[in-house]
Amino acid sequence: MIERENLAFKTGFLVSAEASFWISQLKKLLEMCVNKNERKKRTNEKKVDYIPEGTESKEITKVMYDLGKEITKQTEVEKQATLMCDLGKEYADLAKETGEGWHFIYATALYNAALQRFKKINAENEVILADRLDNIQKQLQQLETGLLKTASKVNKEPLSKSMERYKGVLEGIRTHSKEAIYDIHTKDMLIDPVTFEMNEECQRRTIESSKCYYDTLTRKIIELHKLMIDDCISVLGRRNCRFAIIGLGSLARKEVTAWSDLESAILYDPTGKSNEEIEKLKLDFRILVHYLHLKVINLGETKINALDIPVLCDFNCKLPNGVKDNDFHDEITPQGLCFDGALPKASKIPFGRRSTKHPTKQDTLELIMTLDEMSECQFEEVSIKEGYHLSDVLLTSTLITGDESLWNEYNEKVHEILSSCSTIDIELSVGKQRGIETIKEDLKAYLTKPLTPKSFNKKMRTKHNIYRFATISINILKLLHHCRSFSPLDILDELHLKQVLSESAKIDLQLMVCMAINMRHLVYGRCGQQREMASFVTRPSRDELFAAYDHVSVRDYSPAIFRFYATLIPWTDFLLYNYCFNDISTCKHLSHYIDLNPQTTADIQKEMYMPQGVINSLESPKSNLIPNNMESQKQCFPHLSRDNINESTNERLQHEKETSAKNSDTSARLDSLGDAYASKGEFDKAIQYHNESLAMQRTIHGNHPHPNIASTLGNLGNTYHRKGEFDKAIHYHKESLAMKITIHGNHPHPNIASSLGNLGSAYFRKGEFNKAIQYHNESLAMERTIHGNHPHPNIASSLGSLGNTYHSKGEFDKAIQYHNESLAMERTIHGDHPHPDIASTLGNLGIAYNSKGEFNKAIQYHKESLAMERTIHGNHPHPGIASSLGNLGNTYDSKGEFDKAIQYHNESLAMIRTIHGNHPHPDIASTLGNLGNAYDSKGEFDKAIQYHKESLAMERTIHGDHPHPGIASSLGNLGNAYFSKGEFNKAIQYYNESLAMERTIHGNHPHPNIASALGNLGIAYDRKGEFDKAIQYHNESLAMIITIHGNHPHPDIASNLMNLGRTYCKKGDHTQGLQYYTRSLIILKQIHCDQPHPDIASLLSNIGVVCSDTGDNEKALQYYTDSLTMKRQIFGNQPHPSIAASLHNIGTFYVDKHKYADALKNFYEARDMYRKIHGNNPHPDFKVTLSAINATEQLLTRCISIMFSSMHT
Repeated sequence: MIERENLAFKTGFLVSAEASFWISQLKKLLEMCVNKNERKKRTNEKKVDYIPEGTESKEITKVMYDLGKEITKQTEVEKQATLMCDLGKEYADLAKETGEGWHFIYATALYNAALQRFKKINAENEVILADRLDNIQKQLQQLETGLLKTASKVNKEPLSKSMERYKGVLEGIRTHSKEAIYDIHTKDMLIDPVTFEMNEECQRRTIESSKCYYDTLTRKIIELHKLMIDDCISVLGRRNCRFAIIGLGSLARKEVTAWSDLESAILYDPTGKSNEEIEKLKLDFRILVHYLHLKVINLGETKINALDIPVLCDFNCKLPNGVKDNDFHDEITPQGLCFDGALPKASKIPFGRRSTKHPTKQDTLELIMTLDEMSECQFEEVSIKEGYHLSDVLLTSTLITGDESLWNEYNEKVHEILSSCSTIDIELSVGKQRGIETIKEDLKAYLTKPLTPKSFNKKMRTKHNIYRFATISINILKLLHHCRSFSPLDILDELHLKQVLSESAKIDLQLMVCMAINMRHLVYGRCGQQREMASFVTRPSRDELFAAYDHVSVRDYSPAIFRFYATLIPWTDFLLYNYCFNDISTCKHLSHYIDLNPQTTADIQKEMYMPQGVINSLESPKSNLIPNNMESQKQCFPHLSRDNINESTNERLQHEKETSAKNSDTSARLDSLGDAYASKGEFDKAIQYHNESLAMQRTIHGNHPHPNIASTLGNLGNTYHRKGEFDKAIHYHKESLAMKITIHGNHPHPNIASSLGNLGSAYFRKGEFNKAIQYHNESLAMERTIHGNHPHPNIASSLGSLGNTYHSKGEFDKAIQYHNESLAMERTIHGDHPHPDIASTLGNLGIAYNSKGEFNKAIQYHKESLAMERTIHGNHPHPGIASSLGNLGNTYDSKGEFDKAIQYHNESLAMIRTIHGNHPHPDIASTLGNLGNAYDSKGEFDKAIQYHKESLAMERTIHGDHPHPGIASSLGNLGNAYFSKGEFNKAIQYYNESLAMERTIHGNHPHPNIASALGNLGIAYDRKGEFDKAIQYHNESLAMIITIHGNHPHPDIASNLMNLGRTYCKKGDHTQGLQYYTRSLIILKQIHCDQPHPDIASLLSNIGVVCSDTGDNEKALQYYTDSLTMKRQIFGNQPHPSIAASLHNIGTFYVDKHKYADALKNFYEARDMYRKIHGNNPHPDFKVTLSAINATEQLLTRCISIMFSSMHT
């Protein structure tokens, strides 16, 4: 017997703990096996992007190569299309000269690619390009005529008419396909939305309707291919021999879609032919295939990078040595009905393979063969030399047109060879031997990137991730059990008749196959082409934002995919285990292949952002049950029985084990439910479930400290944290920490470090930054003790937490230092590979630089973060991308580019709504608030109020009557908007509501949010002219901020001092006001040193006002000028309200000095800047400047009038 290579897998099977141990060992074996396959080292050979002298050939000239290079570089569609026409003409001229079929193919493909681009321009821009379109049609007609001329033939039917016929038939097939799959999806595949079970009637209908659909669709597509081939033959003439054109691949297996490639080969009978006649026969078949290929390309669905045009994509290494491949990718031509690609690993067409780098294979391999030549590909020596793929492809075929008896003879010969004795293992047949080798390779390929719940969080390849292994694993059974059926569904029926599979096992596997194949049909139908990227997260939308997405939403298909996954996992487990430990060709199959484990379904739903689905799955009655799968375990894992143990003892131990497992599983389910409710923002329910879990854990483990109890205590702490009850969060985190210390003693442990970090985060939210830093430092120290000098994600995370805390303390340079350390470590860990942790740290750096007033640096980091998130997640909606978009919006708001800010916030909002749908979510509420802030800054106060009210309503829907920082923040934002609008009483009302809630949340404990609300009230009373009240609130706010930060310089202390200074000045006490301004300026300079900052610039302007009011005009002008200079340093040439305000202040100063011309110059500049910022929106500041201009112009006019009057007198 042959030695089998051990594999492993990454799936979940309902097995005992011991079986799970064996499976985990298999996983490790797989990782070792996979990691041994080292990638080939890339050569560092430097290649040139031109054709060197003396290396040209007829189909690779300098002109052709340069055109290929320009096509690849060109991003303008019209210019690219023109270049394609130019290259097409080069190959058309070459085809006239050589008569070589491939040159006609190249030219036809290029003209069709150009045609698709001109049609795109027409559709998008309504530009009439009739002349260009007509010219291409003429060129395509000439190419068909030229190809036929090489065979001395003529087609009387115009190309356009034949294409119209074929496209009409193809459109009818596609309409039928979409309607049929829609009916199966919506009428037959009816699945319980909670348990995801199907009743027997729906199972039967799904299988029968799918089988009927596959048969009908396959027949219709074969008829189309036959129509096109028969048309070719009617022009070229019929070959003088028996022949059969056979379909391969998905067409042969009845898995073909209405957009699939054509994979084919030609069988012929050489009986009675001389060698010379055989060569002539093969030449005629090549011309036939070229002519058919031309027709297929003219359908307009062949991407030119799928062809072997060497100056565009040099698959077959035809370029001179050392010349760079242009590596063009056709992004515009839709992929549909076309020939299989010209890549060496594809090439399942009669021309076959045109090159290979594989050492054991012959360079070319044509699939125009005699019956004996083609059937001999099943022999082991050919299979091993060529790789099993070729043998497997030629194993299953279908007749498209030609001699049916020849095709039948071929099939008989194939099965005769497969049934013969293997030369590798004499105990096996050729078929079984190959089946074993094939299952090994396919398991390895699948399990290097298995389908897990996390797979559903990103866009996925329908063909590779869902369809491929599910169907190919059934086709392998054909080899193992000598089946003669063609399609997977028929193979499963045959296996049932052979008594290999039970009725229930057959149905489970047939449903798995149907759901995989049907999803492929659904995706291609929705895309209208052969595009396989799909998403279970994205919701179907007509929004312009998603028009450019490179995937299609299949969220409505998720019930079917849960049912599919419930079979795929036990099926994969069975194959792997029996491949490794039993004889896969003779082992007994399970009685059924389905594991509708609610926890597994919930795990998938969590990744799909379906929190309600998670809850439904985990709260279903079925989730309380531990299925009795012992019969399945014994079949799959026979070595696990223990005959030497006393039966009653065994039963008792088994009962205890099952009870303990059930309780542990129930506890885990309760914690998962808690997490799901927390993700929905339903924190009370989350806490209820975590408490139930905690009670069960304590019932299981008694007073004995246990990691699971500590974990659940931590979950409670995290939930109270998110609920805004920070004292309770700290209480539970301390309990969790104490238990972990009891368990692990003085030994440093990651779980202890994690609890320390959680405590740091809770104290951070509570506003106790020094305590937060203490805990984060302890966590960091322990992580470093555990991991030593070795970089580790947990160390990087602790550094980031310290950075965030120092940021809130106002120590921005320290914050940046920690974030940079964190970033350096993450890059050491992940190298050049994009990673969410790196993207997050880049975002943290952006936030820190924003607070420092270095907006361009902040934008740079946020854009790096966004680019990395998009590299990781592609166009797939993800919270990380949405967060980066929101950060950019906030920074552009700070920078005064309000339209850009609004654009980014809208993109962020659209993405978050795509993720969470109509379900209220804190991230949606937060983004609505950001939009409100941006519109407030822009001066569109009503819009700002509308967004803040939406945000507030959502926060209240999420948190109910429970006080929460999110609600308090929305109330404060509404106060700000009404303040900006000049409705000070309404602003005070909302500020008071916000203050009351913050005090309810934080009690008597000083907190930055309480201080902020007090400060807002002070500013509102200041604007109302109630200066004493304003001073009272500012003093309260200042006292609290000093309590929080102590003597440490902090922006909030400086801000409060500035507010007090402004109010005292307005009250007429300039001395006191100037004292507060001076204290504020000292603190800001301590924080920002010599770095220009908006707060310093604003304060300089305020001091200028004091100097002006007290008659010190020279100093006033100096402060105004210094403020303006600093603002221009910060904001550059970008218009900003702060710059405009400084210009206005200088204008006012010059009015007081009666220098009206100088005043107007500054007023005009301020006016123009406000116009650039606010457009046609009548902003209050803009109105004030316009009034100042009118008044100053009148004063200047009066002065001029007086001057002229005095001159005349």
